[in-house]
Amino acid sequence: FYQTKQDSLHQYYLKFKDLVDALDHYGAEVGVNLSLVRHAAELNGDKYADDIDYDHPSFKLYLPAAKERFLALRFLRGADRAKYGDLVIELDNDYAKGSDHYPATVAAAYTLLSRRKAKKANERQNTNTNTSGGGGQKDKVTDKDDEDIHGVVFVNKEGKPIKNGVSCYDCGGNHYKGDPTCPKLNTDNN
Repeated sequence: FYQTKQDSLHQYYLKFKDLVDALDHYGAEVGVNLSLVRHAAELNGDKYADDIDYDHPSFKLYLPAAKERFLALRFLRGADRAKYGDLVIELDNDYAKGSDHYPATVAAAYTLLSRRKAKKANERQNTNTNTSGGGGQKDKVTDKDDEDIHGVVFVNKEGKPIKNGVSCYDCGGNHYKGDPTCPKLNTDNN
């Protein structure tokens, strides 16, 4: 889900929140990822964060913070790249250097974007040119690059990406959670 050129930041925010509410209403488990939960535990100073798994008592404790951080990042990544792409790159570079400045909530991400001072058009154009002997030609951005930057990855219980179709959260099979064909569901009910 992305901000369109016609959407103001506030309109994008409202649409994003509506989408999240709809996903929650229909039982989607957005942002349920073990590595995100462990990261939330690390941020809270939990020295046993690496020991957390899906059955660990701390999993449910840190899950809300992990989901909110996921949604905040998704909101940032879906924002208009022409307006806010440099901010996302700056956050990525800071993280690579060991400083996590990513917002922890969607509201904080909205505030960060709304207070961001945009670069002048000629500054943005200069940063998008290839200066490695290419004669100042602009880099070509392909659809593949767009997927790499903005792609949403859904994972199953083991943290493996779901590429085609769907995957059951309980067993990893090619069906939705709660499907009567799920072997995990049949063993849990007996």
